[in-house]
Amino acid sequence: MATSFDATPAAGVAPSPDSAAKKTLIFLHIPKAAGTTMASILTQQYGKSVSHHTKRQPHQQMQAMPEEQRRQLRLIHGHMPFGIHQYLSQSSTYFTMLRHPVERVISHYYFILNSPEHSGYPVARAARNITQYVACGLQEQTNNVQTRHISGIGGTVGFGKCTARHLQQAKQNLEAEFILAGTSEQFDATLLLLGQRLGWTPSPYPKLNVNPSRRKRDELSRQAIAMIERHNALDLELYRYVTERLQQQIAAQGPEFQTALSAFQQANLDYGEVVQKGERSASRNNRPAQAAERNPSRPNVAPIQQGDEVALLKAQLADANQTIAQLTNIQARTQQQLRKAMAILAKVYSHPLWPIASKISALRRGRR
Repeated sequence: MATSFDATPAAGVAPSPDSAAKKTLIFLHIPKAAGTTMASILTQQYGKSVSHHTKRQPHQQMQAMPEEQRRQLRLIHGHMPFGIHQYLSQSSTYFTMLRHPVERVISHYYFILNSPEHSGYPVARAARNITQYVACGLQEQTNNVQTRHISGIGGTVGFGKCTARHLQQAKQNLEAEFILAGTSEQFDATLLLLGQRLGWTPSPYPKLNVNPSRRKRDELSRQAIAMIERHNALDLELYRYVTERLQQQIAAQGPEFQTALSAFQQANLDYGEVVQKGERSASRNNRPAQAAERNPSRPNVAPIQQGDEVALLKAQLADANQTIAQLTNIQARTQQQLRKAMAILAKVYSHPLWPIASKISALRRGRR
């Protein structure tokens, strides 16, 4: 039941959106690499009815799923190693996002510390710091996890058992069977490239599952960073490889793509400001009711009457409607700008001289 793949084009050459859009997209979600935000965007794009979120034991899940249901899937996403396509009879393609290995491990550690229900929580609590947590060798999530996912070995080999052979397999998989590999550091550019290759236009999005209380990389000691790097040497090489490849793909899009990217980034800033404004407004409107509920006997706090409650609800509804209208306008403007940019790119790619120009560009890069 193995799925046939079309080889990913060389860096800078975009595949046909028509052919790629017909395939089932498999988003290989690497933990703590902005995958929750990306999965939310993709699920909105494809719809929940034709999407499947893998949880534990993804291979067993797919095997147990009826063939007819598997055939209808347009999107599969979750924490899983490469290889889930073998359970699909339809054509499919992969997508993933990487993150700098040191930043990813730091994010993972502080996420676990705040997740008592997680299986790694006892180990994180027992360790006095992140250095001990990584050095103990009990958590494969701190050991070349990006190489593990993309090569397909997952947790089948123990801590410290990943080899250069697994790294090479990961690179081969990326070249042959992924429509795109992006990075969390280049999230917006990755999203625009993915939309371009799949034939859809992304909208402004909220950032999800962000931990503002985690320590930054420059707050760690040199010894801690060296420890993380030593146990993630393969991931560091894989990240460098993907980053260089992504930069080539972005550069090959030309100035029109950069214009679209700047507009998209500004739209996301506007979107975030509107959301925060709405949250602050809702919080302000809720304060009188919360104060009365906490202190019903205080003489200087008048109890909320039914008429006041109705007025409060009307004010909240008006704020919500205003926020929705602003977000809708931002989304419409962004999509219009992106459609124009993508139309220009489509004309460039369809021009008879484009293959020649692409080869010349590749030769010039090779001489540097």
